[in-house]
Amino acid sequence: MLKIQNSSATFKLLPNGETFSSEQFLNIARNAICTVYEPRRFHAIIMRLRLTTKLGKKKTLAALVFQSAKVVLTGVPHPRMVSKMAEKVVRHLRCPKLGIHGLMVTNVVGSYQHSQRIAIEKMYAEMRERFGRHSAQYDPTIFPALRIKLDGTSALVYISGRTIVTGIRQTNQLFHFFSNILLPLLNEFPR
Repeated sequence: MLKIQNSSATFKLLPNGETFSSEQFLNIARNAICTVYEPRRFHAIIMRLRLTTKLGKKKTLAALVFQSAKVVLTGVPHPRMVSKMAEKVVRHLRCPKLGIHGLMVTNVVGSYQHSQRIAIEKMYAEMRERFGRHSAQYDPTIFPALRIKLDGTSALVYISGRTIVTGIRQTNQLFHFFSNILLPLLNEFPR
């Protein structure tokens, strides 16, 4: 079955479009935990937090904090953990005036391993015929997977049966796309 690998989210630390002054931003960079700020290399504070999942796997969560007070979270194991991870980021910034405003999941990534190898050349031809020529791309000399783009959702299908789905904001949409569109196609073109 499709497994959720990670998700991304954004939120603001200050309300009503407020931004940090240069002095405030430098002060946050100096006092925060687990952060790196090198303005010559990258214009945001980079925070890396280690997580241990329920299965005991180690994961790293990255948070980019911009002077505009926007935070981009990547590597969150599951969308339902986004608010918990946002709270952890705010705590690690060590500034009591900061909060979480406009928290929004921006991407969910899922993966699947099909039981059989896939005839992606045939699948490619069928995708272009069924959904239009811009729905799929496949050139094994450039990239070894079939790239599918439908309704803002992207998928990579490898000959081995490995499939990665991304570009969706909600898990129910991810499972709907996978179950109703992608899985029937994978089952239709075994190698």
